[in-house]
Amino acid sequence: MLPYVVPPQPKVFGPGGDHGGSEAHWAAFAGDVDSLRELEPRLLEKTDARGLTPAHWAAIGNRVAALQYLYALVPGALEAKNEEGWTPAYYAAARNSVAALECLNELVPGALEAKNENGYTPAHYAAQYDRVAALECLNEMVPGALEAKNEEGTTPAD
Repeated sequence: MLPYVVPPQPKVFGPGGDHGGSEAHWAAFAGDVDSLRELEPRLLEKTDARGLTPAHWAAIGNRVAALQYLYALVPGALEAKNEEGWTPAYYAAARNSVAALECLNELVPGALEAKNENGYTPAHYAAQYDRVAALECLNEMVPGALEAKNEEGTTPAD
């Protein structure tokens, strides 16, 4: 039995509360690759109540080793979208998880500039939540990230 029990700790864009996070979700959030290895691979693709996979939780937690493990074991894990069309890159940007952004950029070309159904990029969400380090990282790694327009015509710099 893995030591992850869901404690009540609601956070913006973070695990906590009653979101149905499994042992795989909590191990990914903690960056506990050894525990992830103990789980059946099918559990590494399951979503929580918000549609987030363990890869989303690893991005939220800024856990590079967990992202790398999930990338190697679960095809498409780092490109999985939740109900709002957010990939792990969106959560990394919204949580200021710079190491996760760098990892995602290396493993999944184009992940940091991908648009959801409304044309928003990870940079839009980093800007919305005043995540300066994430914005600086995105601006450095994605030329034009701060000028990307969503369907409303707004940019992260607006």
